[in-house]
Order: sequence, then structure tokens, then C-alpha cells
Amino acid sequence: MGRYHMWTGRVSGLTLLCSALAGTSLTAQQTIRDSAGVRIVESRAPHFSAADRFWQVSAKPSLEIGRAEGEDAYLFTSVVGIVSFSDGSIAIAEGRAAEIRLFDLTGKHLVTTGRSGAGPGEFRDLRGMWRFRGDSLLAFDNVQQKVQVFDSKGHYVRDFRLNVRLDYARFHYLADLHHVLGVTTDGDIVVETPHAVPRTVPTGPTYATTTLLRFDALGVGPDTLVTVPVQWLQIRSATPVVGTSALFTTAPIPAIAQEKVFSGTGDRPEVRRYSAAGRLEAIYRWNSPLVSVEAPHVAQERDRRLALLPSPSTRSRMLEILDQSPVPATFPAYIRLLPDRIGNLWLEGSTIPGTTQPVWTVLDAEGRWLGAIRLPAGLRPYEITDQHVLGVLKDQDGVPRVQRYHLQKG
Repeated sequence: MGRYHMWTGRVSGLTLLCSALAGTSLTAQQTIRDSAGVRIVESRAPHFSAADRFWQVSAKPSLEIGRAEGEDAYLFTSVVGIVSFSDGSIAIAEGRAAEIRLFDLTGKHLVTTGRSGAGPGEFRDLRGMWRFRGDSLLAFDNVQQKVQVFDSKGHYVRDFRLNVRLDYARFHYLADLHHVLGVTTDGDIVVETPHAVPRTVPTGPTYATTTLLRFDALGVGPDTLVTVPVQWLQIRSATPVVGTSALFTTAPIPAIAQEKVFSGTGDRPEVRRYSAAGRLEAIYRWNSPLVSVEAPHVAQERDRRLALLPSPSTRSRMLEILDQSPVPATFPAYIRLLPDRIGNLWLEGSTIPGTTQPVWTVLDAEGRWLGAIRLPAGLRPYEITDQHVLGVLKDQDGVPRVQRYHLQKG
């Protein structure tokens, strides 16, 4: 890690928020030990302090792509993936239009590939897009359970389908389709199976699990990596299996970074790191206080969910479900895992009712707690590098715009 210095430019409060002692070394606040071959990294406090050194995000985006009206290429409704290339150009996956749109480094539209359909280069349900080998792209069609590869110019290269059988005899699945999680640096594709609970599960609290599978770059597979807990449920009936999620609980999707898999349930400040072969390598823990769930939070969340429903009958049914939903003592420590391009792991904190800006916790490549940073309110980041944060943000009219912010590290 290089030196980090305070940047005195105006940043509208988007600074790295920390509470550690100033001037401490990166290792002074951490304890690292080995337990049965598993590396355990425990951070008592973040490395960066409010009086010491900061990371900051620029107050305004350095690039914005998207308009409320005009040429179709600049109109977005459902962005499901963003990838930047080595020459500065950007690919944006627009799910509802079933298109991948390429733009140059200034945000000028270059070409659009893809359309609705079931043929080569077409999508019935475009759900995600990732950087693949070199400057190629990998896109996932959820309905067809098909992976498609495009080059950096948007030309279709090849495709294959995910051929995976679910064990319905042993498990009750909360959905029926698999999802691509990401791509390793070797080009292997990691897939998440639907969340499941055993059909013999007793009533009471339990975790649904997902099994991570690996296909090679040509679609050969799958190999089973690891099964991890993802979603907390209160099982109300075992035959048939009926479960209810607790309010404010979440199921953070496991994340792929280089040759590693990161997973956690979010109910505590802890993340597990697995090798590409599925072996538990390390556990990261950090001493971040959790926010208590209070009665006003519950009331606000119920009102929010009910307001989204169109009819009195559906609202009545939702209210019945909410009344049966247990309430945890605290909000999740994090709700999303996002590795950046240089090995750090970013974890999105819970959005507390009444607030607009969740705090992101940042761990370095060794699992040490660096600090916490607020991103622009409403920004959903898809890519973080050493120099920028690239994501999508909806304006006051609900129009999505892809924005790139400068990440200042000194």
C-alpha cells in the first residue's frame, strides 16, 4: 500500500469515515492467527482515522451517460452490468432492451449489440454482464440459462447453456433458476444455485443455502465448489416447507475476486474467503458496531412495503405476512459484497430507515479493515478500480444514468 494523504478539495462529505487512533500502522489494529489451517484476521479498529488519512470520492461525476429523452442508445431503464475496458471505453448492459451498448471514453455511443430473442447474440432476459478473458464480455440470459461471449467491439463469439440438475427430492428451492456470480481471472465461470432448505428441516429459524458451481471458459462443468448459508428464514411449516424472511434481514450474494470466493450472511461483521477449489482459506472479522432495530424502523419499513402494492387485497396479505415476520435485534452488518479491481473487498452497509447514504466498509486484500466510505446517495456501483467508482444512479425522475466518480487516495 502506498502513502495516503488528506485531499483538501471539496467533497460534500463523501469522505472515508474512520474512528481509529491516528498514526497507527496497518498491523497495529489487527490480530492474525491460524486455526486448523484457516487464517483468521480480526480488526479491532480501522486503519484510516478521521484525523489521519482519507479516501474520498469526487463531489461530481467525471463522466455521465444517460438522458431522459433523445437517442435510444442513451436511454436506460434497467442497467444490469457495467464494464470498462483498458482503452477507457465502457460497455453497459441494458436489461429491459436486451442490449449491450458500447461507449468511448468520453461517453459517445459507438455500437449496440443484442436484441430480444433466442438466437445467437440475443436475449430473452439479460440479467448480468462481466469482464471476461482479455477485453471480452460475458453476458447471462436468465430465462434461457445461457452464457454468451462478446468481444470488445460487441461481436458475438459463442454461447453455452448451464446444464445443472436440482435435487428436488432432498431440497425445497426458493426459486428454480441458477445465476452467474462472476468470472475468475482464469476465465472460470462461477454459478449460484437457487437458495434451498432441506425438505426435512424442522420448524424454527434456519439458513437457506446456495451451492456454488464452476464451469470452465468453454462451458465444461460443473464442478462443485462449496455450499454456503445465504438467507435467514423462519420456517413455519415443514410439510410443505413454508418460510418467512425476517424484516431487515438480507441474503448477500457471494462475490468472485480473482481466484477467490467471498461469502457471508451479513448478520455479523464477518466474511469467509474460499479458494477456487472451494476450500475455506480465511475468515475476516472487524469490530464495527451494529445498529439496533427500533419500533419506528419497523413501522417505516411496513409502510414502505405496503405503499408499493397496488390493491387493498394484496396489501392485506402483505400485512399478514409482515405480522408473522420476526424482527432481528440489529440491522445487517452489510447487504452486498463487491470486490474492486485491485484486491480490496467493499461491503455495502444497511440503509437505515430515515437515511439515504449507506456506509461501505473496505477490507484490503489480506482482510484487514481499512475504513468506511460513503458513496453518492443512490449510486449502485458495478466496478471499482484504483482510480474510479463506476455505477448507476437514478435521478429525481427515476431515470438511470451511468456515472463515473474519481476515487482520490492521495
